[in-house]
Amino acid sequence: MNKKWSFVSNHGKIFAYIYKHPANTTPVISQDTGLSIRAVQKIIDDLENDGYLDRRKIGRCNHYIIHPERQVRPRMELDHTIGEIMLTLIGKS
Repeated sequence: MNKKWSFVSNHGKIFAYIYKHPANTTPVISQDTGLSIRAVQKIIDDLENDGYLDRRKIGRCNHYIIHPERQVRPRMELDHTIGEIMLTLIGKS
């Protein structure tokens, strides 16, 4: 059997996870996705810097706000918003 691979990048994996679980902590996201805490933190930073999500501090924890109106990156790949893709893939609006 070949090395395991996925159609979805780690950025997409974390984005979809946060889309469904916006209040989960980085360690929980790490455990549930199988990525290191540091990798999750970097991906969240990338997604935030590119405008796909915002972080809001609630107590000592972060709560993530997704921007479903943003276009899929790179824009030439698909002419759909992130929200349309997430609705199709995981059924939550």
